[in-house]
Amino acid sequence: MPTPKKPVGAKVKRGAINHKKASDQITLYAATCTQGATCAAVTGSTVCNAALTGLTAATAAAKAALTSHGALLLSYRTSAKTLSDALAALGKAGTTYMNAVDDVAQGNPTVITNAGLVSRDGVTRVTSAAVPENVHSEVGKASMEAILGWDVAAGAGAYRLRVNFTPTDPTKWQELSSGTSRRRTVTAPTPGAQFLASVASIGSEAPSDWSAPVMVTAR
Repeated sequence: MPTPKKPVGAKVKRGAINHKKASDQITLYAATCTQGATCAAVTGSTVCNAALTGLTAATAAAKAALTSHGALLLSYRTSAKTLSDALAALGKAGTTYMNAVDDVAQGNPTVITNAGLVSRDGVTRVTSAAVPENVHSEVGKASMEAILGWDVAAGAGAYRLRVNFTPTDPTKWQELSSGTSRRRTVTAPTPGAQFLASVASIGSEAPSDWSAPVMVTAR
């Protein structure tokens, strides 16, 4: 019976694991550690055995880090949704209060100021635009992109758009360029980022109030 030929020149195929997503890398390296621990050539080599020990420790640390990351990500998404809902409720409560003060003030600017609000002149602005409604979003085609859209607002000739890439800080709003389109692509700072967005109409006399913030998720 012929003796099998000994493989010559074989090398470890590098990148077969490292190019996979995090959870798959950890699973595959864990399997590698288990298999390596049964290989006499590995355990019998001081260098290989030390390297296997290091790989086993690194795999355990990566697994713990992934678990922690998942928990923090879930917590962030939950808190971001809570903040979005709270800001929407705040906007509605603010509108209710402003309407109530207008009813009580009966056009008196002093009453409005004393109520903690800003008064404007009493000119009827029949052409001012309505607040955009049904602001919605979808992930964009490219990484970090999200697509925003909204319904036609009465009296609007164009629209303003603002975003907040730090949803946990309600002061971090930044306004983007205005335009006539009701569909806008926004590029977030990182892939999969979540951010707040709000839209206002621009009429021939004055812009509308901002719409209630919505939470947007980028690709």
